[in-house]
Amino acid sequence: MLAEFQDNRAIFSDLLKMIGDEKRVTRIGDNFIWIDGMTSVSGTDRPRYLPDDRLKRYRALFKALKLESGVIRHDDGSVGFIRSSSGIVTSGSSKEFIWSKHIGDAVMPPSDKRTLEDACIPKTGCRSIRRIAPEWYIAFDSN
Repeated sequence: MLAEFQDNRAIFSDLLKMIGDEKRVTRIGDNFIWIDGMTSVSGTDRPRYLPDDRLKRYRALFKALKLESGVIRHDDGSVGFIRSSSGIVTSGSSKEFIWSKHIGDAVMPPSDKRTLEDACIPKTGCRSIRRIAPEWYIAFDSN
């Protein structure tokens, strides 16, 4: 994921700016959007919040970055670029790129050479995070 981030950093920056420009859209996937954190925006209402041409641009960027589950803007201002997610709400895992000014000290030290999955202890209910650039991280979650 690190090499992919370095190779596509400009695209990540473009996508970060786009989601930052959205006034009420908090999550964008290929086939859905959330407005103000709500998950029930109908297909007929979606163009009011996110026009078709803009959604098409998001989809192209998702494809270029191999983001299976789109992007999400959190209440703290951080943005998750969701590479993959599997399972269901109560049990599963995900990998994501994160832009944040507020990660804090929960990050793996640079000397830790384990994979994110190996660093996730216990194997359920955990999160491992590695800094890959200023304000940029990769994360693995398992629940």
